[in-house]
Amino acid sequence: MANFTCLAAARHEVLRQAGWDVEADGLAGAPRLTVVVKTGVHSTCCARCRYLGLGERSAVLVPCDDQDRVRPDALAETLASVRGPTIVAVECGNVNTGSFDDFAAVADVVDAHRDRGNPTWCTSTAP
Repeated sequence: MANFTCLAAARHEVLRQAGWDVEADGLAGAPRLTVVVKTGVHSTCCARCRYLGLGERSAVLVPCDDQDRVRPDALAETLASVRGPTIVAVECGNVNTGSFDDFAAVADVVDAHRDRGNPTWCTSTAP
């Protein structure tokens, strides 16, 4: 439930930054939102996207390293082609490897994406 809540807060905030009020206007007609996740993402993340009205197709996959950590270079490359409201989901404690994504490196990439005019929120998920 904590992950669901974090993604809901992220959805609310990036849409607010894009000029959309989810509480007042709902999601119908809202700007398209992209959820960036790594290829090793836990399956429940896609379910949460469905439950939040974002749909699984809102997810864009980023390659991981051999420990299922998001590759910051691949994240930067992926975000270069994403425009508009964006949620980047990183992980603390991968269920298979125990690894944590490099939050500092990811935050730098996310800040650069935001600086290019894209409302962006980075959230941490745990399986």
